[in-house]
Amino acid sequence: MKARIRSFSPSSAGAPSTFGALGALALVLTLSACGSKSAKELADAGYQDLGRSDYQAALTKFQEALKQTDAGSPDYISFKFAEIEAWTGIDGEKAKAEFLDLAAKHRDAVTAKDYVKVANKLTGAKSFTSAIALLDDGLKRYPDDANVKQLGHLIKAEAEKAGDKNALSSLAGLGYL
Repeated sequence: MKARIRSFSPSSAGAPSTFGALGALALVLTLSACGSKSAKELADAGYQDLGRSDYQAALTKFQEALKQTDAGSPDYISFKFAEIEAWTGIDGEKAKAEFLDLAAKHRDAVTAKDYVKVANKLTGAKSFTSAIALLDDGLKRYPDDANVKQLGHLIKAEAEKAGDKNALSSLAGLGYL
């Protein structure tokens, strides 16, 4: 006589799969919990991602936080700067475009220090052309700011190390060579 071995699972006995239903419920709860985070919670998580250089995760969180925030609020400006910082690690041209757009729309909120900070991040990411565009705009807005002027020398030194002739040519046009 041959023994038949049969495995048992709730669905093989005709019962609904409890494990499948629980898994689906857990997935729905997880997804809805992500969607219910406040802008501040998203931003806090985004800042942690920036600290780990996980720029894509940070970008996603800041973009969600921005969707929940009024464009006139101080939080909006803070979240926008953080979004731009995330872009510096992903796409220098996009970071430049977002920064210059913010500077045009919120002139009073963007300082010489902000130009220096973002251009330094772009320089560190070897996005020299984008950093030079911020330098150029920063010099026009803050022609007497020593830190903005010094920024050109920093970009020049890093572009020379990297051998970026296009960046050096652009800097020459601004009087840095």
